[in-house]
Amino acid sequence: MEKKLILKQYFQNYTLLYVEPDKKIRNINLNAFKKIFKQIFTASTSKDTITTLQKYHIDFLIIDLYIYNSFSTIIHILEEFKDVNVIILSYKNQDFRLLQSIDLDIKLFLEKPMVPTKILLNLATLIPQNSQELQIFDELAQLQKNTNKIYLFNNYKGLVIQNEAIILKVSSTYCQLQLSKIQFYVALYEKHTIIKLTSKKFIYAQVLSSNKQKLTIIFVHPKYIEYKTRDINNKRIDVTEDFQATLYIHNTPIETKVANISYKYIVLYITKIDNILYRGIKVDLSLKFDINAPSSMLNHKQTVIAHSSGVVEKIQQTSNNIKLVIKINIKKSSQSIFEKYIKEKEIEAIQELKYNITNL
Repeated sequence: MEKKLILKQYFQNYTLLYVEPDKKIRNINLNAFKKIFKQIFTASTSKDTITTLQKYHIDFLIIDLYIYNSFSTIIHILEEFKDVNVIILSYKNQDFRLLQSIDLDIKLFLEKPMVPTKILLNLATLIPQNSQELQIFDELAQLQKNTNKIYLFNNYKGLVIQNEAIILKVSSTYCQLQLSKIQFYVALYEKHTIIKLTSKKFIYAQVLSSNKQKLTIIFVHPKYIEYKTRDINNKRIDVTEDFQATLYIHNTPIETKVANISYKYIVLYITKIDNILYRGIKVDLSLKFDINAPSSMLNHKQTVIAHSSGVVEKIQQTSNNIKLVIKINIKKSSQSIFEKYIKEKEIEAIQELKYNITNL
């Protein structure tokens, strides 16, 4: 499901004409395609194909060679409809091999049988690149020539995972990397990775497809981002639902949903904003969470409350709520239990990650 959502981001503004004579195959693929593209048209004959191309704006044409007069139809389309991306999806026959051997502007040759997701993954490499993306791929190609290695950064429930990756292939539309096992798992967990190009230049790359056996990922449409490597002494931990925080502004309590915490910061969400809330305002927080019981003989949790003051450093409006980043100062009486919670959550995340990687 996640992969389909990613693909929809690429194709939601594009139209597709799908030409397939086999009704069963056509219906199977259409069920996947119709959730991805802006608009889909179908045809089962050469005549219907040409008529549709004349009547509607088509971005992508997927055509099977087993329709009547397919070879001449494709040649005609390439001559008359130059803006259409033509993709051959067919069982190999004489026409398939002949078209491959001729220098025509056919974008892809895909051999049946092929599942809908794989078809779409191939098509995603044809989406036009903007100038920034082309520049990034040029830089990656240069890195491949010079060192063939880059550094990746990911996050697993607050744990920063960074490892080298090998650049396997770079084109003008996509890049393929080979990762370590741990980086591969976490990149799939986050569905993206952060790539370090230089000491001051980073890119965000959304994972399009992966190969678990080879530990490879393919990404398209990268973009430059501002990224600061995290201070390893300021561990940021994603919290679970047991962690609750009440925000107090001028003694008025506001319920929140906490995203993550560290020794210095807390990131939380509130549903509404008041005129009294602004950057730099001083606040108080009451933090309620579970920690392991003091005795190792007792296999249960105990609920504790920590108190903190803080200063709002960032306010960001999202579609459904308001994100706050607050620099915190845990009260001295609460520091030991707060640090204990962070250490316990870090150990839990490490153990969970180790288990998941072992069973990858």
